Amino acid sequence: MAHGASMPWLKPHERGMLLAIERARSMGKTVLLVDPSPDKLIDTYYAYQSSQVVEAKRLVLEEVTGKRSHADTMEGLRQQLVAAMRYGQTLYVRLADSACDFVHAYSDDGQFPIALFKHATIRSLRAHAGASGANLYGSDHPLAGVLRPTDVLDGVFQLRENVSDQRRRTKVEAEAEAETEAEAEVEAEAGEKADAGAEGVEKADDGFELVLCTQFSVADYQEFLRDSLPLDWMQAIAPQPSSVRVHYSHYKAEFALEVGGSLRWAELDEKYAISFVFQGAFGVALQPLDAAAKPQPATAPLALDKSGAWRGLQGGALYGLVVTEDAQAEEAARAADPRRSSYVPAPLPTSHSSRAKPPPGRSDDGSTRASELLSEELAALDLDDDVRGRSARYAALREARDVQDVVFGAG
Repeated sequence: MAHGASMPWLKPHERGMLLAIERARSMGKTVLLVDPSPDKLIDTYYAYQSSQVVEAKRLVLEEVTGKRSHADTMEGLRQQLVAAMRYGQTLYVRLADSACDFVHAYSDDGQFPIALFKHATIRSLRAHAGASGANLYGSDHPLAGVLRPTDVLDGVFQLRENVSDQRRRTKVEAEAEAETEAEAEVEAEAGEKADAGAEGVEKADDGFELVLCTQFSVADYQEFLRDSLPLDWMQAIAPQPSSVRVHYSHYKAEFALEVGGSLRWAELDEKYAISFVFQGAFGVALQPLDAAAKPQPATAPLALDKSGAWRGLQGGALYGLVVTEDAQAEEAARAADPRRSSYVPAPLPTSHSSRAKPPPGRSDDGSTRASELLSEELAALDLDDDVRGRSARYAALREARDVQDVVFGAG
């Protein structure tokens, strides 16, 4: 998640959380994600990945309430572990706000070994992956004991090959076919060296892996989990949400993105109060901006989807809010109040280095549409009649205009 402005070293479409996971694996650690956010962003992320989700809190509650026996619980864990290995999935242990005791109560060499929580155990499964991998069933591997005769085909169990391993193998094979026999030997040797050099790099979401997630806070998770998990084998990671910066007139705020790079219009409108100024069915869109003070790219504005959100936004990017007036509604508003002026926001800048033109969303004298309309409506109120009858409205308008004057300057 977090990347872009807060992590400028990331490449486009990279996610800081995934890079942190890869770093933890290179250190030989199992990943423990610490996500106390109310939106449960990490749970949502893994719900859309190829994963087997272990609901740790639920399995404890089901045992306590008698809905499930301990033997049935352990068999369910075993089956999820076997399925994750077979299909190269992530075994995602969702701890929620529980301290499920995997060290004592929910570990068993023949069903859910404690060795599973040591990354070296999972790393060594690469020798048993793919069609050319060694048979895991009946081997001395710590996880071989969880397999049953019904889990294997003709006495053989091999994990699905990791995507990165498959790509390296395919590349070596393709190059070998294109070369002569002598050259192919050289390429094969180089490929083996490349594979050996890549041993320390494990891509996130690249085959069978164990990931745990707790909703306890960064300050509390160790105290609550130290007796239920082998924390010495783990690397805690506290992901941060991605964010984008949206410019409109004097507004230049950051907004946290939801999973999938989504930003809801209601969240932006709550901060910018666009609906307070514009009438009718006005339109809104986000225009990608260039933060490097270069000419604007020829990119079409991004429209809202049917749910009222923008999707697929790039974390760390800069966007400009484009508002299209409802001409009919604005005309009706001006007819009802002739003192209501028409206002067309200045176009988005083509370069952030230019200071000669007024900022976007301001007229030539530097005033914003919000302050202009607020002043006009205040002037329209009759001090003898309207203020007494609409005192709440008058007070709200005065407060809004005063904020404009104090924060952004009058006129």
